[in-house]
Order: sequence, then C-alpha cells, then structure tokens
Amino acid sequence: MMMYRLLLIDDEPEIVEWLEQLFKENERHDFEVFKAYTATSALNIMENVRIDIVVSDICMPGMDGLEITKRIRSRWPKCKVIMLTGYDNFDYIHTALKNDVVSYVLKTEEDEVLINAVEKAISLIERDLEILEINEKSKQLMKRMQPVLQKECINNLLDGRFFSEEKFQAQFNELEIKLRTDVPVLLMVGHMMGLTNDNTYIERLDSFFSINHVVQQYFQSHLHSAFSTMGRGYLFWVMQPLDIQEYTSTIAFIKGSLELIQSSLRKSLRISSSFALSNKPVPWKEVGDKLIHLKHILEKRLGNRSEILVTDAFEGNEGKKYKLPDDEIVFLLRLKTAKIKALERYLENGQEEDFFSLFNEIASVMERIDSMHCTQAMEIYYSLSLMLLSYINRYELVEKIAFKTATYKLMRTDEHYSWKEAMEYLKNFVAIVFEERKSDINANDSDIIAKIKRYVDEHVTEDISLTELSDLVGLNPSYLSRLFKSETGYNLSNYISETKINKARELLKSSEMKVTEISDYLGYSSLSYFSHLFKKATKMTPNEYKQLAKGGCK
Repeated sequence: MMMYRLLLIDDEPEIVEWLEQLFKENERHDFEVFKAYTATSALNIMENVRIDIVVSDICMPGMDGLEITKRIRSRWPKCKVIMLTGYDNFDYIHTALKNDVVSYVLKTEEDEVLINAVEKAISLIERDLEILEINEKSKQLMKRMQPVLQKECINNLLDGRFFSEEKFQAQFNELEIKLRTDVPVLLMVGHMMGLTNDNTYIERLDSFFSINHVVQQYFQSHLHSAFSTMGRGYLFWVMQPLDIQEYTSTIAFIKGSLELIQSSLRKSLRISSSFALSNKPVPWKEVGDKLIHLKHILEKRLGNRSEILVTDAFEGNEGKKYKLPDDEIVFLLRLKTAKIKALERYLENGQEEDFFSLFNEIASVMERIDSMHCTQAMEIYYSLSLMLLSYINRYELVEKIAFKTATYKLMRTDEHYSWKEAMEYLKNFVAIVFEERKSDINANDSDIIAKIKRYVDEHVTEDISLTELSDLVGLNPSYLSRLFKSETGYNLSNYISETKINKARELLKSSEMKVTEISDYLGYSSLSYFSHLFKKATKMTPNEYKQLAKGGCK
C-alpha cells in the first residue's frame, strides 16, 4: 500500500488536531500527517518533504489559501490541494477551482465530505502515476533498449536454468525475439580477435551489435536468430530455420555462409573471426551446456590461429574425429565451472531454493570423480570455497559459523576422504550460512524496532514524525511503517500515541501536575485534543482518571 504525505494547514489548532485524528483513524489509506499553523511553517515543511495532499484553510493570516496553492505547485507540481472554509463564497470557489484546487469543503459539512475529497485527490494521484505520456516515453525508451534487453535475455541461457517453456516464450514475445521454445535450436559460438577489455563498455557493446548486424545480413533470409556474449571476445547465436522442417539444409546454409561472414567482418570491421557450429538441433534445456561445449572446442582448435571454422563433429586434417577430453566426467566438470557465477548470484540474493538446485546439479557430477587429485574437481571446490569465504567475511559471519561447523576444512581438500564427502560438507556449510544470514537480518530488524521504541520513549514530550524516525534508522518511511507493524502488530502512529497516553496516565497518577500542564508537557497542541485522545484510550477524561487514581491511593 502506498503511503501518502498529508499536510494540514489551519491557524486554529483545534481544527488541525481534529483533521489529524480523522485521517490517522482512516483504515483505507496509510497517511503520514504533517501539521502547520501558519503559512510560513507550511512552506518550510514543503521545502524539505514531498507532500502529496494539502488540506488548507482558505483564509490564513499573512497569506491566503490561493497564494499558498501557487507556492505549493511551484515546489511540488503534482501535489493535490483541498481548501477548507467557514463560509460559502461562490467567487472564491470559482477562483480556487481555476487554480487547480481539487476540492472546496465547508467546515460545517460532515467528515465524510472531507474524506471523499481526499479520496478524490488520491484517485488523481494514482491517475498521474499512470498517465499516457509517461507510458509512451517508457515504451520509446524500451524500444531503444530492446537490442540490449534481447542480448541480456538470451544470456540467461548460459546458466542452464531453463525456467519453463511458457515463461521464456513470453519473454521472447515481449522482446520481439522470433524464436520458438517448443522446437529445438541451432547454436553457434564465435571468437572475435581484437575485442578486449581495454575498450570501454559502450565501445564493446557497439562492436557486438555491429558484428551481429553483419551476421544477420547473411542469415536473415533463412533463419531467425538472437545473440549474446560469453566474455573475452566470445559471442554466441541461438538460431532456428524459418521453416522448422529444414534443419539439415539450414545447417548446410550456415556452413556455406560462414566464410563470407568472416570475409565481411575482416573487411568492414577489421575483425578476425572464428566459429564453432552445432551439427544438429539442440533441445532448449541443453543450450547452456552445449554452448560451453562449443566454446571449449573453439578454444582447443583455435590455438595461435586467427580464423577457423569447426563443428562439434569436426574432422581434423589427420582424418580423425575430434574428441572430447578422454574423461567424460572431467569434461562435464568444465561445463559446471561456468555455472558458479550463477550460484554466487543466488547466494547474494538469498535465493536458497535456486542455490541448492544448481549446487546439487554440480555435486552430482563431482561425486562421480574417484581421484581427490583431479584438478578440475579441485577448481570447482576451491571456487565454491572462495565464494563462501568472501561472503562470510563481508557479512561478518565467521565467528558464528565457527561454532557450528569446522571452518578450517573450507580451504582443505585433504580433510575430505572423497568428493562426495567434500560436497556434503559444502552443502551443510551453505545451509548454515543461509540460516545465519536470515538470523542477522531478523536481528537487525529487531534492533531497528528497539531503537524506534527507545527513541519514542525518550522523546515522548515532542511531536515525533514518521519522517524523523525513518531518518533515524535510515529507512524509507513506508518501509519502516510496514516493518514496525509486521514486527510488533502495531501501527507506528498508534504506538507513538499510545506511548504518550501511557506517560499521561503515569503523570496523572503520580505527579501534582495539572491536566493542562501535562497536555503542554507531552506536546499536545490543545487541551481539547489531549482530552479527546485520552478519553478514547481510557474511556475517561484526564480529570476523571486523576480523581480515580488519587482516590485509589488514599
């Protein structure tokens, strides 16, 4: 629920207190209420705080309501203004409405009339948030950003985390990627000599799209495609024939076009390029692993050459078929190594379920390795260990975790009898990390609530605002309000009010202060407002409570 900032302006404190109570008791909307008894005070508030709705007396000393409205609009153009008056003046109403005043309410009317006026203002605010002009600008921006968004969408395939056919298809449709998720794809990985990290991000991005433009000039007559990057000068393409029955002829067409593409890139962009192509259609769920496979083939065959063309069924010059690494399991490990970045992201975002799903996938391969001296297995283990070590150092979890598991084993493969045992250790370690991080977050929330309560207790005699409290703990006011209620079950404004009433009870019972003195001491702007709130909370007036309390002490 959105929180609305409401500024009440009237030179009569009783009116302001009545309005404050009226809106604080409103259960339909969440209001942060600000009060001003002079025009100058109101303008000072608006200098520092964005105000959504103003309810103002139309006849303020020194500056009338219409002038205040102009000043408000110059500072916060989208602010909605409601005018209050004690008399009906048609000319004034007409002028006010011409100045974009939302509503004009007589003070003699029922509360419901004013509440409806505020509801109208809220409706206008919500409409402003959805205006067509902003939507149109967003659409235009999205259109300009579409190539980059397409690239990022396709890049998700590298994680090997194919969410669902429907979800990916919806993303493709939204970004106008002309690929279907119900049929397999052809894959191609390219290496571009000359693309280095020395170039700026914009320069590299411009080069990527220029390369893709050249490729599209040759491919667009026969296939749909989308591209993304794999780092260190590597790009990849995901492709489908225009006619999905023509995979074999499309593969032949791609092979025949690649030499022309290499020549065009060399002449137009001065880039030497090499490509590895899948020799048959690939199911979507295997795209991530297959792309890393193709990249591996390209890396192995490229060597010192500047340009080559290979497929995953490549026949070398010696007439022998190019082989994957002898140990198939070790090769699978190489594929899984590329997924550790995804694990790191899941850990940082607290995505526990996604983390363990991918971790188990990696562990299932690691457990098939017999030798504890396998360097590829060591690479994965130490990559995971360093990721965890970095995380627990940053979030200061080392001492807490040391009480629950043997942290020294984190960087010691020789402490494990098998890779299965090592991965079980890491899995348990991660479970403790997630548990401790959640505990820290909850403890931090508890500390914030305790700090707020302590501040309210210590400043109970002051006029405490939600903005003041949010600044104290460094949180957005709306978030703080929701957090306080979820942790305590209390609305924060009600908690402040209740704390003041409890302090008033204490003073009425144990001090010799008069009711008017207590009202002033606790920061109430008027005795009538204090009496109204006190009676609402205790079912007695302050004087009745004092007499009862004193009588009970005799």
